[in-house]
Amino acid sequence: MTRPLSLAGSMMATMARGGLGVGAQPAAERPPLLFELYEFEGCPYCRLVREALTELDLDALVYPCPKGGERFRPKAVELGGKAQFPFLVDPNNGRQLYESSDIIAYLFETYGGRPLPWHWQAMAMPMQKLSSSLAGASRLGAGMYAKHSNAPEQPLELYSFEASPFGRLVREALCEMEIPYISRAMGRTTAADWMPPAMRSAANQAYEPQTLNRRTVLERAGSVRQSPPARRLGGVPFGPVGRFDHVALVVVEPGFLVAGEPEAKRVGSVPHEDDVPADPGEALPPVGEFLQGEFDLLAAFGGARSGRGGGSIE
Repeated sequence: MTRPLSLAGSMMATMARGGLGVGAQPAAERPPLLFELYEFEGCPYCRLVREALTELDLDALVYPCPKGGERFRPKAVELGGKAQFPFLVDPNNGRQLYESSDIIAYLFETYGGRPLPWHWQAMAMPMQKLSSSLAGASRLGAGMYAKHSNAPEQPLELYSFEASPFGRLVREALCEMEIPYISRAMGRTTAADWMPPAMRSAANQAYEPQTLNRRTVLERAGSVRQSPPARRLGGVPFGPVGRFDHVALVVVEPGFLVAGEPEAKRVGSVPHEDDVPADPGEALPPVGEFLQGEFDLLAAFGGARSGRGGGSIE
């Protein structure tokens, strides 16, 4: 499937969910340790949990467990005793939960600081699950089955929100390649969050995001954009110059990536004198070089993708 068709299907999935996974009302408490979420993108029940995380503005370390996957499915079974998804582990208190409705109720009860919204209450959940299944049908199996890839040394970071049709294509690629990533919630909380930077500039309006992750992107990248510039993020590297503490992969709302990897390996960084590239003949992009959507992500980590879902690499 070509990318325009895949993107159209992703937009249909977003519309089918009726606005869930876009807005955020931050939780009363942000836990010190990241949730560990074992799931796969093509699962309709996993989608509900991701929407709730966006709504609560909570982050999670995602371990993709597509069908046929061998990296994290065995760990999920070892921890919980069965290959059922979604599966949430809260390292802050040791809780382990299956079932999307139980996970969502737990998140609101433990961290939300407010009653469970009506759309997540028991009477609404059958309709939510049906709607999520219909939304997944437009993706034609994308984010469902494992593909070959070269695993990064550390989890990537993804800044996006669940309903972003661009971010969905990236998550599908990450899932199929079984690449773990930290999901940084970027739900919209103010009217300014919905405005493209050009419109804010035309209105002479200074952008002051209210949520942690949006502030982080603005501080580190210089803008929370609706569409990517040509190559680099205003010429400013993402993260510290030199070694990275971990790999960074960013979808800065809604659909482009910035990447860096330790020791000047595949995705690239600013080499130190003792860094040796994996392939001395390979030209490495500098820190902050853009990966344009899911295609460069696939190229960087060696995942061959079939015609199912978000496109293919030529």
